[in-house]
Amino acid sequence: MNFLDKNKYQNQNKTYKRIILDKNRIDGLVVTISSDYIRKISGTLKNDDFYELRNSMAIRLESIYFHYELLLQLHTPGQDKGIREIGPRSVMEVSLKQQFLFDSIIFNAISFFDYLSCFISFILFKTKKSQWQSIANYSRSKVDFNKTDLAKVIDKSDRWLVSKLNQYRSELIHYSSDNVGFSTSFDFKKGQEKIKVYAPPSFTKKFKKEFRNLEKNDLDLNIVLIWLLDTINHETIQILSKIESYIETNRIIENGKEIIKFRNK
Repeated sequence: MNFLDKNKYQNQNKTYKRIILDKNRIDGLVVTISSDYIRKISGTLKNDDFYELRNSMAIRLESIYFHYELLLQLHTPGQDKGIREIGPRSVMEVSLKQQFLFDSIIFNAISFFDYLSCFISFILFKTKKSQWQSIANYSRSKVDFNKTDLAKVIDKSDRWLVSKLNQYRSELIHYSSDNVGFSTSFDFKKGQEKIKVYAPPSFTKKFKKEFRNLEKNDLDLNIVLIWLLDTINHETIQILSKIESYIETNRIIENGKEIIKFRNK
């Protein structure tokens, strides 16, 4: 569980740079796992299905960040971009566009975890099509696997994060929209309007434990999304790190017989 510490995310530029570094760490872990899979599991350079899953997972992660950066171009609540000249565009239009992008980030986040599940399942069980719920169920029920550190990390991530995102996404698609809120203030002498957009209420209710002790005014859309990106990074790094250990423990290719060998410095 990752509680939202408001003070942790106050400095937008510093926080986002740190989060991008963590995203780059994910990219590095995937490269390492790919090498380990070739050297210790498959024993061949021809792994088309594996590469397809790896690349699809990477695209979903990039898409999350692409949509977040589009949202920042509209304006960053609480920052300079949240102040604009009073003009023909309505506050409703500005907030609605941010809501569209928020929804897209949620959809891509679920897609990312589904591809992550396919990636894991292919390495472990040679199963190419396995959505997140499958690997989450395996982590609790599949004999032997459910006792591993990897399964324990997957189970933890599912219970407090991914299952809630999945439930929210399902409700959003099938049953009801979840509208962002907003507030405005005006400085008519400067001809400026300050806009603050709040995270959708049903989403914040899903994570009421993580957002406890925070008032609605604390949960602007930007701080909730930056928390979500940080959280996705953290959980993904935890899972990928355990995959590395799992491959080493369950390797098929004997040590010294790898198709790719690295020289010790």
